[in-house]
Amino acid sequence: MEGAGIFNYGGFSCFFCSNVSSLDLFYSRRIGRQPQGFATGTYVDIPENTAILGAAKITGRTGSGISLGLLNAVTREERASVIDTADGQSVFRSRVPVEPLSNYLVGRGRKDFRNGNLVVGGIVTSVLRSFDTLALAERLNRHAESVGTDLELRWHDRRYSLSAQFAASNIDGDSNAILRAQRSSARYYDRPDRDGGRGADPTATSMQGYGGYTRLAKDAGDWLWEGSVNYRSPGFEVNDLSFLTRADYVWMNGNVFRYWAKPRSWYRDLSVIAGAQQQYNYDSDLIDRQFHAFFSGTARNFWRGSVFYILRPATLEDRLTRGGPVVMRGTTRTAFLNLNSDSRKRIVLSTNPTYGWNDEGGYGYSANLEATFKPASNISLSLGPAFDRSSSPNGFVGSAAADTATDAIAKRFFGRHYIFADLVQRTFSMDTRLNVTFTPTLSLELYAQPLIASADYSNYKEFNAPRSLQKNEFQREGSITRGDRGTIVERGSEGNTFFEIDPDGPSGPASVFTLNPSFVDFNFRSLRGNAVMRWEYRPGSTLFVVWTQDRSDFVSEGDFQLRRDRQALFKAHPDNVFQIKLNYHFGF
Repeated sequence: MEGAGIFNYGGFSCFFCSNVSSLDLFYSRRIGRQPQGFATGTYVDIPENTAILGAAKITGRTGSGISLGLLNAVTREERASVIDTADGQSVFRSRVPVEPLSNYLVGRGRKDFRNGNLVVGGIVTSVLRSFDTLALAERLNRHAESVGTDLELRWHDRRYSLSAQFAASNIDGDSNAILRAQRSSARYYDRPDRDGGRGADPTATSMQGYGGYTRLAKDAGDWLWEGSVNYRSPGFEVNDLSFLTRADYVWMNGNVFRYWAKPRSWYRDLSVIAGAQQQYNYDSDLIDRQFHAFFSGTARNFWRGSVFYILRPATLEDRLTRGGPVVMRGTTRTAFLNLNSDSRKRIVLSTNPTYGWNDEGGYGYSANLEATFKPASNISLSLGPAFDRSSSPNGFVGSAAADTATDAIAKRFFGRHYIFADLVQRTFSMDTRLNVTFTPTLSLELYAQPLIASADYSNYKEFNAPRSLQKNEFQREGSITRGDRGTIVERGSEGNTFFEIDPDGPSGPASVFTLNPSFVDFNFRSLRGNAVMRWEYRPGSTLFVVWTQDRSDFVSEGDFQLRRDRQALFKAHPDNVFQIKLNYHFGF
């Protein structure tokens, strides 16, 4: 971690914003990640991580004020151990490559001007892979590069600022690997209604893109303001050495901020923010618009609270069908409250409930309470139970091909049906922390988080047409009241279910089609905890003893029953990891 800050790139700032990400080009956990390939057989053992054969890092600052960082790492080829049986008699053993030999390179530089009021920098990243099998070559990029530049400018006693970043990316490899990138959920190149002929190209062996971020703001004074734009072209791809969940957008944001810093009779400080944001894809579809207001303040007794409200009018939605045509999302509203008691007291309380609802009947709320107890200056215990419940009318279930000759809905959706359902999700968790400082050189930290989650799908439906909000709900077998048009029947056994759907009912001309759902009802239980003892046995030299336990359980049920799920959680098989780390500081 020494000097790791020099590699930071893609900083992002806003007074108030949502559903947006920074322009990152380097995410260190990509090095040594879990192998990305797969293997099949009766018994398969895939390594949990990729071993790092060697790594080197150089960081520093020249006499002329240039900060430099260079990092290079080589990870080895990883193979899965596979045992296969034929007819229950012959046994075949093999070692299947699941991660190729790879080289990762990051170079970063920054230079300060005008006493630090102007900072100019650049970054270069590279990933090179060596493949021994066609299976991995068809799955992963052979090489991936990115280059970026950034600028930070402040003036008028640092009251005003300009931040700007621009980056370009390139990936190269087998046409199947590039096609995977084109079809990924970050961009959905193969969306059938994509404009401008920018669909997926199965013959392409490379893909290029660009991204950027610019913010102009007044950051000091009683009245503040900001305006920013953030964009990623459809071909921008940096997941080989960074973390990118979405490309193909242009995002804009603006806010006005009023701050009262001088204490009065009933408050110590107050803040009010009002603003808006919107987002388009590269087909010029408006895919998000938001109006928001925020208020926060600190009372004379040092209690602090804040509240905000977000209104998102109905807009188009180009991700909901998972690569299908653009549809519509209804108007949504969200309210949020945060309240914290005086942090100086022995008992500190905080809560931040939320509630959201939309015009389609969906809603969601969350409630939590975190209590921190400090019986002594060297002991801190905190408990944080939390419960979330959400009901969405747009839970994606799956899609299936259909005959367009007799099926009007399939014809509108380019030969497929995209099936949704009402999705009810519930989550309960309890964050628990205990910190004890025995002496200035000896401390113990304990953390545990039990988590129980469920998802329940019901009332299956589909959109009537692209770029529309209206849906048709199917009637289920045995139901005489639910359903607008068409029928849906569940077949198969538990763990292997499928649906038979007649989109216009027995009297309509459309043929029955079969849907294997991509998402089904489930219950997930997890318990994660760790204990860390830290002993500084001599100045600068430290011993860490760590115990981590992880247990989880997954079943296809969907109903939330706290008592049953809690009992099942503690019956799950635990994975225990013990680690010892020793640092020794040479005093020269």
